[in-house]
Amino acid sequence: MYDIISSEMLYSGRVIGLCIDTVNHRSGKLKLEVVKHSGGVAVVALNDKLEVALVRQYRHPIGQYLLELPAGRLEAGDTPLEGARRELQQETGLIAADWKLLAKTYPAPGYCQELLHIFLARQLTSHTATPDEDEEIEVVYLPLQVATKMCYSGELVDAKTIIGLLTAENFLKDKHE
Repeated sequence: MYDIISSEMLYSGRVIGLCIDTVNHRSGKLKLEVVKHSGGVAVVALNDKLEVALVRQYRHPIGQYLLELPAGRLEAGDTPLEGARRELQQETGLIAADWKLLAKTYPAPGYCQELLHIFLARQLTSHTATPDEDEEIEVVYLPLQVATKMCYSGELVDAKTIIGLLTAENFLKDKHE
């Protein structure tokens, strides 16, 4: 563990903050950039036919559309499950009766303290999607087996999606053995 000497918030935005921590290190003082993030959720939503609901949306930082799990950041006061329920309904219009936490992961611990909670959601019913004003989302249903093959072939490149789909596949295999 590093002893923090000082911490300076350089930027605080809607999604992230950027801070410079000065720390004691065995080699002397270091300045480390830290991206502050409230944490996030992602949802593997499976219908009765074992099709997963994915969302296709444009991702400006990489300049392309990605096929991903429904996901979003935690808002102040949210539990991870509350955040997952909200994001699933907002992005896909789906409400799930059965929820299971599959995994927790730090997507980029070298510079960001975001903790992402990945859930499996089943027993789905359709309602109206209410995406955020800056989200243009297309919902795509794929058989889970097809989606997991796309992880291995490189067609799906989003880390939370790969982790969620492969973890869900293993979880469901273990349940049926």
